[in-house]
Parts: sequence; C-alpha cells; structure tokens
Amino acid sequence: MEVSSNYILELEGVIKQYRKFEQSEFAKRSIEITSDQWLVLECVATNKGIAQKDISILTIKDPASVT
Repeated sequence: MEVSSNYILELEGVIKQYRKFEQSEFAKRSIEITSDQWLVLECVATNKGIAQKDISILTIKDPASVT
C-alpha cells in the first residue's frame, strides 16, 4: 500500500494541532508538564515497577528519552 506524501503531511498537521490543544488544556489546569511527560507518568502509575524499556514501548518513545 502506497501512502501519498499529502496524506502524511496532513496527518502530521493534525497531530501538531492536537498537541497544541493538549498543552492549552494542561495550561488551563495549571499542569506544568508536557503531554509526553504525562504519558510516561500515566504509564508508570498504572504499571507499578515497569522497566524503562517497556515504558518506551508502551508510549512509543525512544528509550533514551524515557529517563
């Protein structure tokens, strides 16, 4: 299946808009972390004792960025 570059660019634009929305919602609630940090914290809170490697898999993040 071939995916057109227009589709990928549009999808990236939607993701950026969503991240801006997330950050604005965090700001409204005085939550001073990023949505990526929230994802990691949520993962740790719901998976006690989880390894860094597994956090990176569940959050789809580079293992080096999950420290």
